[in-house]
Amino acid sequence: MHSLASQLMMAVVLAATAGATLPTTAQPAPDFYAGQQISLIVGAGAGGAYDQMGRLMARHLGRHIAGNPTIVVQNMPAAGSIAATNYLFATAPKDGTVIAVIRRAMMLARG
Repeated sequence: MHSLASQLMMAVVLAATAGATLPTTAQPAPDFYAGQQISLIVGAGAGGAYDQMGRLMARHLGRHIAGNPTIVVQNMPAAGSIAATNYLFATAPKDGTVIAVIRRAMMLARG
């Protein structure tokens, strides 16, 4: 019984804390991406699962970004996503107009 009461109290405290951290009024996001194009780099070859996932994302993602930018998919399949990751890190503009879908094993790769 004591355990249930303490769990209930913890839930109430967490709910109150979460409510206190929410903004009181929502501010509209600026249309930074209005008229812009976002490149979605896919670190895999055309026709595979990662390519299909990237193209599905590109089809719908633009509607959920302020300004409704166009999303263009570009495949960069070399070296199991290493080429795409290096491009994103070293060469791609750092202004949010280039994003990537890379193979999940890339997170464990050693450089």
